[in-house]
Amino acid sequence: WRKSFGVNNRTLDKDYGKEFFKIGAFFVYTEDKNGIPLLFLRGKCNRKVTKLRELIEMFIIGIIEQLDTKVGKKGFILVLDCSDSSINNLSMDLMKFVITSLTVYYPLALQYVLIYNMPWLLRGIWKLVKGWLGEYRHLVYFANGDEIEKYVDIESLPKYMGGKCNKSFTEAPDNCPTVYELAERYGFTQTEVKKYMKIYDDLLEEA
Repeated sequence: WRKSFGVNNRTLDKDYGKEFFKIGAFFVYTEDKNGIPLLFLRGKCNRKVTKLRELIEMFIIGIIEQLDTKVGKKGFILVLDCSDSSINNLSMDLMKFVITSLTVYYPLALQYVLIYNMPWLLRGIWKLVKGWLGEYRHLVYFANGDEIEKYVDIESLPKYMGGKCNKSFTEAPDNCPTVYELAERYGFTQTEVKKYMKIYDDLLEEA
């Protein structure tokens, strides 16, 4: 599996465009109250772009691999941020991919899963998530609004969650190329890249 996702021959700062980071859909942030790193998946930032799915999955594995290598036995926490999410932008395939990857490829790393601000209309999703988690479902906690402060200090939360942390979660590594510069390598034309990036315009403008 490591070969199929390019774990050993791709790096985040050279093989993925800076736009992947600026979208802010999947990122490592601060730590919880016990000093365990937080790995965020933001539902509202997901877009169902089939042509980009493979690249997005490789990017996600790259983020997880880098974090796992850095923290070792300490592990990390997955925060499924459902704020402002709807059926239209919540990609179940992507959520399943992230959860399955963590439980299958990084089984000792996942300390717990924190599901934040899940709208009542999406509560039925919990049955699916529970199935994907299997034996890890007892590690799931729910938090709405400021309930998240039971797990993470307000100083460690991003401002969009009501926190006080100024750390950017959309910053790309130094000298990271753009998706346009990488287009040919991945078999896309400039026109195709422009069309796909248009789908993420609102998020890129916020970054």
